[in-house]
Amino acid sequence: MPIANAVNNITLRQEIQNRTGYAAPNFLIRDAAFGQTTAEDWFNEGLVLHDQGNLDDAIAAYDKAINIDPNLAQAWSNKGAALHLQGKYDEAIQALDTAIQIDPNYADAFNNKGITLKALGKTSESEAAFAKAKELGYNSSTPMLAKIAPGSCEGLDC
Repeated sequence: MPIANAVNNITLRQEIQNRTGYAAPNFLIRDAAFGQTTAEDWFNEGLVLHDQGNLDDAIAAYDKAINIDPNLAQAWSNKGAALHLQGKYDEAIQALDTAIQIDPNYADAFNNKGITLKALGKTSESEAAFAKAKELGYNSSTPMLAKIAPGSCEGLDC
């Protein structure tokens, strides 16, 4: 690796750590240095940031994944979950609806939509979303929102 690339990698690694508060994985540094960051790379970064509760940066990473691959339903669904946690329920529903439009069999997106509709007080719509998630085989006891925001499923069948 030329010295210039090594210096750029150190600078990029520091920039990512300053922005996110965690050390950037080597694959992101390598790929970003050569302009090869994929939608999956950004989605995975979003997952890490999301799990850390760094929602603004997680949403930014999901958006980068979506810009590269607008049909990445998982990025849309997780963006919706992050928006929900920020209290941006209408934006969350829009992102979740996009995930469902891309993949009408994506049970997690229906489940996350049910949680968000419940937060909006739309009980019958949330129950329909939960029913669709179950119909599609959803059976996880820890959806994205429940993992990050314990209690978000209290009293719900999600």
